Amino acid sequence: MRLACAVVPVFTRRVARRPGTDGSEREGGHAPYFLVVESVSAAWEQVLEDLGEGVLPLRELGVVHIAFDYRREVFVTPADFEVDVVRVGRSSVEFAVRLVQDGRLAVEATVVVAHVTADRSTSSPLSGRQRAALQAIAVPRPAVAG
Repeated sequence: MRLACAVVPVFTRRVARRPGTDGSEREGGHAPYFLVVESVSAAWEQVLEDLGEGVLPLRELGVVHIAFDYRREVFVTPADFEVDVVRVGRSSVEFAVRLVQDGRLAVEATVVVAHVTADRSTSSPLSGRQRAALQAIAVPRPAVAG
């Protein structure tokens, strides 16, 4: 169950394979893991771009954690990507991304990015503006019964 705190962005895009040497796209085949990672990355990047020009530029971020749980095989076909901001830390943001194909959950991914200094040597706190923009779209995770 997801708690409704904000509208969850859903993006539809192809899980795309790079064209073969003959230029064909080989629609419908198995999507290797790197294509799934690229597609999931494009989805959470879109959420950040939709925050507005300059709110949280991708060049100021570094990926510090990714985890993918496959629920079924992923194919080189269109997919829906549901993206939640589930945690806003001092200098990091955690995304939960669900990849759905043919109405069935195929992948659940967790991605954590850190805001970094200009020389990319260490993390840097998010600004008040960045934090407010992220918290406005955040969907907290439900408590886990223990």
